Amino acid sequence: MKWMIALLTMILVAGCATAPTPTEHRGFTGTWALNFEHSESVRDAVKRVFTASGSVDSPGAREQLSDRLENVLRPSELIRVEQMGPKLTFSDGSGMVRVVYTNGQVPKKKLAGAVVYTWNGERLTFDLSSAETGAMKETYELEDAGTQLISTTELVLTRLPQPLVIRRVYDKAM
Repeated sequence: MKWMIALLTMILVAGCATAPTPTEHRGFTGTWALNFEHSESVRDAVKRVFTASGSVDSPGAREQLSDRLENVLRPSELIRVEQMGPKLTFSDGSGMVRVVYTNGQVPKKKLAGAVVYTWNGERLTFDLSSAETGAMKETYELEDAGTQLISTTELVLTRLPQPLVIRRVYDKAM
């Protein structure tokens, strides 16, 4: 009986400690334009991964992988972020819409695979995992006094010798 009470107490304490509180993230709100000059391309990131690992790939294999990943990880030229109460909506020109809640509420529409998002101060991280595709982490954070939105994508695939990390910079559109 004592172990049961201890277990219930731990669950209640853990639940209270991790329960998010409503927070405003107005700095994310607005339209953000991709800064091509300060953003990394998928092709450059793939080249860096293979060069850093010392991996020797077959002729054309790196190019094939780069082509495939460029289609999947093509950056949006514009990102629009809107906030209505605790609801934060990310949308882009391709029709992709992501909804997150600053109060921990779970969005009604679910994506394929497991999607978990977390706030760490003013940093928003999406963790996406799927048995078929591997794992991907996308992080959004503000820099340069809130005039730049930094998007960092980390992709873990069995075909890559190490995680692929791509950093993109978006400037606040006027």
